[in-house]
Amino acid sequence: MNEKKNEQKPEWPREVWIRQTYKAIAAELGDAYNEDDDDAVLFAMGESWAPKEINSWEELKIPDGWELKDQDDKDDYDAYLESK
Repeated sequence: MNEKKNEQKPEWPREVWIRQTYKAIAAELGDAYNEDDDDAVLFAMGESWAPKEINSWEELKIPDGWELKDQDDKDDYDAYLESK
């Protein structure tokens, strides 16, 4: 049973990926944003990925308008925040 617990714990240091949110990109596009054509925003989200090396969830600082890209990282980070 302990082995299963250890498998779920992230190894540190580790690299997580963040990306700009859909809302933030749409805001940056301003007048150029077309609600009927989301392709430009989705493409920009795909191009906005950035790696962050962290030693713990505690030190992770996500800038406004950015989010964790990976759902597993989101779940782990949310669990960390709830445990505080």
